[in-house]
Amino acid sequence: IKNNENKLSNFLTFLFDNKIIYSNVFSYLIGDNWNSEKLNKVISILTEEKELMEEELIFLNVLNSKVITIENKYKFIRLNNKKISDINTISYNDEIWFYLMKENKIEPTRKNILSYFGKVHKECLSQELLNFICNPENKKNILKDFKKEEKNNDEKFTKLEETLINEYESYKRINDKFLD
Repeated sequence: IKNNENKLSNFLTFLFDNKIIYSNVFSYLIGDNWNSEKLNKVISILTEEKELMEEELIFLNVLNSKVITIENKYKFIRLNNKKISDINTISYNDEIWFYLMKENKIEPTRKNILSYFGKVHKECLSQELLNFICNPENKKNILKDFKKEEKNNDEKFTKLEETLINEYESYKRINDKFLD
């Protein structure tokens, strides 16, 4: 639970993993279904740290909690070093999804990109989605994932795939010109 720089960096993961031993503390601070009013205060204290190392399950519970303020969720997203493997495990909220994409806290998979595009920006590529796709770390994984998966027959997904390919090719040509 403690390291040199982050005193409480994985406090919720520790508490969750040991909830049998610390059942009273867990119940008091977190409550049923992660909806204790005290939990918002706990998150507020935790987000004073430089970095959080909470596991994905904890990350999901915090983001899906109804009592944690949007500001505390933003701080938690920014500070937590884990990524969400499936964006659909987070209750749909365009602000939270936008912030997760903007902060690069979602695994760069075809499913996540298509889900985001399908729910948040149905007709065009948004700046945060384009930045996410063009992020050097994400780009290789996304292209591999798109190539290996069979094309989905759904029109919005086919349209997105065509748009992504065209946008990527345009981006690459412009980028190559500036690098020459």
